[in-house]
Amino acid sequence: MSLKGKKKSASGSQRYYGLIAIGLFIAFVAFLFPTGKAVLRKFPSGNLTAPGENARGFGVSIPQGFSVYGIDVSRHQGKINWKKVRAPHGSDLYITFAFLKASEGATRKDELFDRNWQLCRKYGILRGAYHFLRPNRPAEDQFKNFARHVTLDPGDLPPVLDVEQRMGYTDAQLSALCKKWLKLAEEYYGVKPIIYTNRAYYKAFIKRDFGGKYPIWFAHYQPNTFSLDEDEWEFWQFSDRALIQGIEGGVDLNVYKGDSLDLYDLLVD
Repeated sequence: MSLKGKKKSASGSQRYYGLIAIGLFIAFVAFLFPTGKAVLRKFPSGNLTAPGENARGFGVSIPQGFSVYGIDVSRHQGKINWKKVRAPHGSDLYITFAFLKASEGATRKDELFDRNWQLCRKYGILRGAYHFLRPNRPAEDQFKNFARHVTLDPGDLPPVLDVEQRMGYTDAQLSALCKKWLKLAEEYYGVKPIIYTNRAYYKAFIKRDFGGKYPIWFAHYQPNTFSLDEDEWEFWQFSDRALIQGIEGGVDLNVYKGDSLDLYDLLVD
């Protein structure tokens, strides 16, 4: 074989392997970013890190594929050291956002809400306020209670309606109560409220009546059986036993489904 023939053969091999490498890279990018940004799919079983190096900062197993973590708290956590909460937990784990209980029913206010609300902003934690819904109180009175205590500023998370109590009321009654509260909140604050709930209420009426209309914050503590599609939820509360510096005892831990830029798009203007 002539030298010219050898040179041509080597060049062809390089081109062949180069095309394979480019094709594999394009396929990988298309898998991760099918619409130009990260898209989360339905999560199969086995999607947890074991408690260890990656989970050591929070003390619990962490679902894979997320980077934005947050907590939700009330007076039950006592006086929180928010400066410590904001500090790094381990090598690369941070608390980015916090949902704070503001009100319950028609008259109750969380006694530590004002303190938590102010200190979250002071230490750079994105803050949101939630109302615990009581089915036996009118929606108008419950929203007035919430609005009395919560003023949203640009950069805050939308208001949250916490739906996890039935008290003997039917799905239709609960749905009507939620619809009224959500409508009042959206009109007052000019932003779509978030609905916090669990699997039972989601399956009973929330998916049917509110799915696709309001952001969903879903509580489910068996991550290996979490199988909602990525367009069904925004936040996922996956543990109530996280160990967060600055807070005594276990606390609820959440992930946001997107990255930090996506989360900023959700904030109040």
